[in-house]
Amino acid sequence: MSNVCVAIGVGDAPPLDYLRGAVNGATAVAKWAGQPDTSGAPRYVTRLLTDELAPVEFSDVAAALHETLVAGGAERLLVYFAGHGLSTAAAADMWLLSSWNQTRQGVSVSGLVGRLGRYGVKQLVIVSDACRSIVTVETRDVVANPVLERGPFEETNPQIDSWFAASPARAAYMIPGKTAAEARCIFSGLFVEALRGAHTKAFGGGSPTGHVTNHSLADFLEQEVKVVAGRYRTNLEPAISTGIRPPRNVYLDSLPTPTPQ
Repeated sequence: MSNVCVAIGVGDAPPLDYLRGAVNGATAVAKWAGQPDTSGAPRYVTRLLTDELAPVEFSDVAAALHETLVAGGAERLLVYFAGHGLSTAAAADMWLLSSWNQTRQGVSVSGLVGRLGRYGVKQLVIVSDACRSIVTVETRDVVANPVLERGPFEETNPQIDSWFAASPARAAYMIPGKTAAEARCIFSGLFVEALRGAHTKAFGGGSPTGHVTNHSLADFLEQEVKVVAGRYRTNLEPAISTGIRPPRNVYLDSLPTPTPQ
């Protein structure tokens, strides 16, 4: 049973602002996930969906998940999304795909998590670098779509890690670069740097001889995201929940050689 990563970056969701950092974030996560681990095998079977060449729609997300899971589920499924998002008054989050304004639908994060319980997933990692803005008069009719149909396996309750860039009802932030390729979402930038081994503080005990676990990564991000956001005179406090239990909670098993910048 493999680890699977589906990384989604939607920068163009009109009439909302264009977010090149969302595409960059998804690309960076997919690149990391596809790199070899200490055994030489790729960390994850990876699918990357961005709107650089074509819009990203519900059918694309469903196909990417379906084709990587129906053969036998996944030991760990990592679903990453960067782009625009909404949240209802009850903090039910939605991710907005390319044609959301025409379909008046968003990806239901909780609905998707619920459907994945029937797709043979033992561990589920949800990474959401999107605003959690409360719906307004212009978005009140946007409805939640769980993306997937009922899965082929018996229902299970996977252990879940959730990494939300922003607290409920708050905005996430992207920093424009001098070029489009340099645009970065604050949370995703630190998240990927930590997974690549660029921050010693993200390792357990602050030592690169250990591992980056969900616990050590959470401690690092909860501290450093606020620091980096403060440099840009904004407030960003991630909402993180770590439900994957030791010893199967490792995200990076050793410091790369050479250490990345």
